[in-house]
Amino acid sequence: MPNSASSPVLDKLRLGLAGAILLYFWIGPQPFRDLSSLADSGALLAQVILLLVTASAVCTHLLSSSHPVLGLGSIAAVGGWLILSSLLAADQSQALRNTVFQLLVMANAYLVLTLPRSERDFATLFGWTTFGAVALSYLGVVALPQIAIHQVGDIAEPMLAGLWRGHFLHKNFTSSAMVVAVFCAFYMHSQGWRWRAYLLGIGAAVFLFNTGGKTAFASLPVIIMVCWLIERFPLIRWPLVLLGLLAFNAVVIGVTLSADFAEIIASLGIDATFTNRVDIWRIALGKMSESSFAGLGINTFWGSYGNLYGGWEIESWAYGAGSAHNGYIDLLLNIGLGGTIVFILAFIILPLRDIKPAFNNNNNPDLTRLFLRIWLFGLINACMESVFFGRTGLMWFAFVVACCGLHFQARAMLVRSESRATRANPMALSNA
Repeated sequence: MPNSASSPVLDKLRLGLAGAILLYFWIGPQPFRDLSSLADSGALLAQVILLLVTASAVCTHLLSSSHPVLGLGSIAAVGGWLILSSLLAADQSQALRNTVFQLLVMANAYLVLTLPRSERDFATLFGWTTFGAVALSYLGVVALPQIAIHQVGDIAEPMLAGLWRGHFLHKNFTSSAMVVAVFCAFYMHSQGWRWRAYLLGIGAAVFLFNTGGKTAFASLPVIIMVCWLIERFPLIRWPLVLLGLLAFNAVVIGVTLSADFAEIIASLGIDATFTNRVDIWRIALGKMSESSFAGLGINTFWGSYGNLYGGWEIESWAYGAGSAHNGYIDLLLNIGLGGTIVFILAFIILPLRDIKPAFNNNNNPDLTRLFLRIWLFGLINACMESVFFGRTGLMWFAFVVACCGLHFQARAMLVRSESRATRANPMALSNA
């Protein structure tokens, strides 16, 4: 579809803004934060930067695009529920601030796919920003080990001393990012980045091992195998994904509520506390009874003053946790049963539906595999970490990018390179 509003200046601006979005989430406005202090003086600056980047990207996108809007329904539905939940929350102002941030994250996930002019442009931006982020993490370990490696002096979790975190805030954020980097390396290899793909993949895998992120490390081969099964045997994708998530979360609830069930899990040689997460899950499940159909409001419970100093009957370190360490429990806590249903439909059911047409469409299957792997990793990682509506780190942003990407791959024709682009958008050129 020709675009009369397009120009070389706008094209470069689009690429620059897409790169800025990727750099914001890969590196962030506050890399290498000192964890020996609780001060967070840059939080407001980070939000202002994200707001400016988003506003610039939206304006540029509107000025230089003439194609119909595609794939915004899921984001709009989830965003609408977030607003409703915030308006009904006890801490309305905090919930609304958090909601605005989440809306910006989801908007940028959509924009980073629609700003580049071709798949080649997207691959170049995604590849180099990923490569740069991994390289920056290694540079930190070598040149700034006192703030790129967890230390005994870290206030929140001194027990993590010696584990690598690079420029990220926490080793769990780093481990998730390194898994995404490995997936990126597979994709880059398919695009002809031979030696750079090997260097990126091996470098990210080694860094992942040194983060001590057991969930992420164990998930990596599982994701690759499951994605292969889904691609080869499309009919099993529904039971494989849905029953798998249900089974694992049933175990989570079982070990939390039943001592007998926890003993059975322990007898299998599995840590039935899941590295002490059970204490956090017990608090979250208990608080859930106070949650309305719309939830408590996004990210208003964990770390709140009332949670930390509310005079609980049973004192526990777990009240100071920053999240439930389970994305699905946090969904029920934050946005209630109604919001969880909307979320499941938008970010689990619809992507599941899009997988088959995405592979059958006349688009690059390697890009579909990239989105599928990131999406599935987000779902599995959320069983042990609070991926959804994360306040920092790469994973939540990457998860929404993957959901939008699967939809574009299934419903639109992809522009492979600028020579074939007819100056149009790569991911939403026309309805399939």
